[in-house]
Amino acid sequence: MIFPSLTLIRYMIFFLYVLATWEPTYDPVLASMSFLEYGRSNRAEDNWIVRYLTNRKHGPLSYYYVDLATEVLRTKCLVGFMDYFEESIRRIEKYFGYREIKPGCTRYYIDTPVNKFPHPPIEVGSVEWNLFARINRFDVKLYENAKRIFVEQGVMLGSFIE
Repeated sequence: MIFPSLTLIRYMIFFLYVLATWEPTYDPVLASMSFLEYGRSNRAEDNWIVRYLTNRKHGPLSYYYVDLATEVLRTKCLVGFMDYFEESIRRIEKYFGYREIKPGCTRYYIDTPVNKFPHPPIEVGSVEWNLFARINRFDVKLYENAKRIFVEQGVMLGSFIE
């Protein structure tokens, strides 16, 4: 199974923020854990994106909720991906009818990383990678579905990225 980097990065970023003493989410218990220990603890989030889109905050999930979350994405969201950042920005501009007020502004934000800092790498196939892929299997499936929606929306908007 390929675990999308974006989903794993979301959990890594959350974990790093709860370690930052200046953040309101700082938790001294988590501060002493490694990412692997966090994933094995009862504190780790699971399938946050599916839970958020379906309002299923607690309890077991099934593929029913993945289908429901997929329908929310398909009917209520314009899907974009960091891997296709420039194309995603172009689609947002086209869909909402945005126009640059200051020439070059969009290009600047495409080319200039904002609020970006390096994260410790998690290797594909590592214990951490496999653990989070298993814990978040419904988010992984939703990500696969979102890639298909991205292509479908591209056709609708006159873009053919696959």
